[in-house]
Amino acid sequence: MRKLIVALFVALSLLRSAPAFANQYEIFIDVEDEEDLYDLLASRQIEDDTFNTLLELLQRGVDLNTADREQLYALPNLTYQDVDSILRYRHDAGFISDPSVLAKSNVISKRKFIAIAPFLVIRSQTPRTFATNGRIRAQTVWTTEDDRIPATAVLLRLRTLRHVSIGVLGVVTRNRIGSPVYDPNRDALVAEAAKTRLDIPKFYVEWDDDQTNVIVGSFTAGFGERLVYDTTPLYTPNGIYADDSHRRLTDLTRKCKLSAGELPAAECDTNVYVTPDFAWTDYNMGVAAGIKGLKVGPGKAQAYGFVSLQPLDVYQYQLYDRSRCDDPRNDNDPNCSAPDVHVKGDDPLAPANEHSFQTLPNILRELVVGGNLAYRPQRRVQFGVTGYGAKVKSLAQGIDLDWQEWSSRGLFGGPFGAVGVYGAVGHKWLDAFVEIAQSFDSMAGGGGGPAGVARVVASKKHQELELSFRYFDQDYANPFGGAYAQADTLDGLRDRD
Repeated sequence: MRKLIVALFVALSLLRSAPAFANQYEIFIDVEDEEDLYDLLASRQIEDDTFNTLLELLQRGVDLNTADREQLYALPNLTYQDVDSILRYRHDAGFISDPSVLAKSNVISKRKFIAIAPFLVIRSQTPRTFATNGRIRAQTVWTTEDDRIPATAVLLRLRTLRHVSIGVLGVVTRNRIGSPVYDPNRDALVAEAAKTRLDIPKFYVEWDDDQTNVIVGSFTAGFGERLVYDTTPLYTPNGIYADDSHRRLTDLTRKCKLSAGELPAAECDTNVYVTPDFAWTDYNMGVAAGIKGLKVGPGKAQAYGFVSLQPLDVYQYQLYDRSRCDDPRNDNDPNCSAPDVHVKGDDPLAPANEHSFQTLPNILRELVVGGNLAYRPQRRVQFGVTGYGAKVKSLAQGIDLDWQEWSSRGLFGGPFGAVGVYGAVGHKWLDAFVEIAQSFDSMAGGGGGPAGVARVVASKKHQELELSFRYFDQDYANPFGGAYAQADTLDGLRDRD
C-alpha cells in the first residue's frame, strides 16, 4: 500500500511540474527540416517509430484550417488542451491565414508554435477553381565506392481544381533485383541480378473537400485506437491519407549480395559497401473513399471504405512454400525453409550464384477490404466500429508462397482479419479512450483472439499525464494493429501476447 501511495504521489508531482512531450515523442521536437530529424535519429534522441511519424507529418504537412482533433494532436509538443485551444480559436476566427497568430494571441506558447511551424500548411480560403500549384523535389545520395548512377528519389506533388491533389514518387534504384519467377528445373526461384532501374512505387489522385475524401492509388488508413486497422505512422489517425512517403537509409549496404549457389564461389566482391537505395514501405494500393463530417442529429457521422490490392516486396527468408510445408513453425522440417533464389541468366540451365539477404520485389499480393463507421455527438465524444479482411496470394506462378510465422507483416495459412468497437469521451481536462477487438485467422491452432486498449489522458496547458492499459491475447494475430508503447512481440507480430 505504501508503494502505491508513493507511486501516485510521484505521478501527481509530474503532472503539476514536469513539462510534457505530447504523444510518444521522447523529447521536445524542434526541427526545421528532414535533416534535423535524421540527426535526432542518428544520435538516438528519438526512436524509429517517432522518426517515421514525424517524417510523415513533415512530408505531408498538416492543414491548420481543416485538421481535426486527432490530426492536430499528432503534431509534436502539443497537449490536448493546446489542441482544443487551437480548435476554439479556429472556430471563432473562421479561418487562420497567418499561423503566427496562435502565438500572438497566446493560444499556444511561442516556443511550441516555432516547433510546429515546419509541419503546417496554409491554403487560400477561397482558391480559384483552376488555380494550380505544386512542387518537385529531388534527393540523391552518393559515396566514393559507388561507381554507378547515384540513388535518387523524385517527388512530384500537384494541387488543382480546389480539391484535387496528385502525387508521384519515382525512385532510381541500383541494388534492387528483378521480380522473381519460379524455375521448375531447379524447383526454386530465379531473379535477375541487381541493376539500375526506375521504379514508381507510389502514386495517387485525391479528391478532398469538407464532406468527402476519395483516393485512387497509394494510401494509408487508421481508425479508433489503432487496435484493428492502422497502416499510418500517426499516433491518433482517423481516416484515409494519400501516401507518397519514403526515407533515406543511413547505413551503407553491400554492393554484391550473392552466395556461391551452384558455382564454386560468388562471382563478385562481397566486401564492397555502397550507398543504399531510397526506401519505402508498401502500405495500401487501390481505392479508398469516405464521407466525413456528415451532419446527423446533434452531431456528425463518418463512413469510410477501402479496397487495397498491394504488391509486396518481401525479405527472402520470410517466405515458405505452402505446397511443401503444412506449418512453417516446424523448424525441423527442411521443406519449411525459405526457397532458394538463384540468379537468372541467359542460359536457364547454366549453373548460377544465389541471391542472399535480398528483398524480393513484387513477390506477394495482399488483398485487403475494410471500413469504418463512427458517430461524434460532440467534438470530444465519439463511438465507432472498424473491420477488415485480408488475403495474401503468391505472384510467382508455380509456387504457393506465404509468410513464415516470425515475419512482421502477415500471417500464414489463408485469410485473416479483425473487427472492433471503440469510443472516447472528454470533459474539461480529462479524456478517456477505449477499443475492444477480435481477430480471426486461418493458422493451425490459432483462429483468432481478443484484445483491448484503454487510455486516460489528463491535460493542462503545459503538462500532460497519460495512462494506458492494454491486453493482447496470444491468438490476437493482427499485422495491422498499431502500438502506443513498446511493442509486445510474439512470432514477429507487434501487439500480440
